[in-house]
Amino acid sequence: MRLAPPPTDPSSCYRCGSTSITRHIVGPGNRKGNAGRPYYRCDICRKFLGFVDSKGNDPSHPSCECGAPSKMQVAGSERKVSRGVHFVCSSAKCDFYAPLVRAGGDQVRAVDEDFVDTFRRMGF
Repeated sequence: MRLAPPPTDPSSCYRCGSTSITRHIVGPGNRKGNAGRPYYRCDICRKFLGFVDSKGNDPSHPSCECGAPSKMQVAGSERKVSRGVHFVCSSAKCDFYAPLVRAGGDQVRAVDEDFVDTFRRMGF
């Protein structure tokens, strides 16, 4: 699998329009497997905008409303019942969200923590 490069510049917040976006790093105590990952959060409305690394980026993923390829990720562990696999904006420039669906139309779900750990090791 080839990964697309991460975004290099912060963008305007798609919620409030502010351009003052600071890059942050997930703390070492994160239990979702995201420790050390960079992300953008709006300094004005304080909302999480998205991770800004190559993890889950693939140029063949669906394009976002902003034209960037999307990033594949798994819903957080607080939603164990529905840990759905989905796509979000890889550049944190828009609020794109699209579930990964099977041929029958059902969302792909990561129902097993071992599967989720394998997914993480693969770069998703």
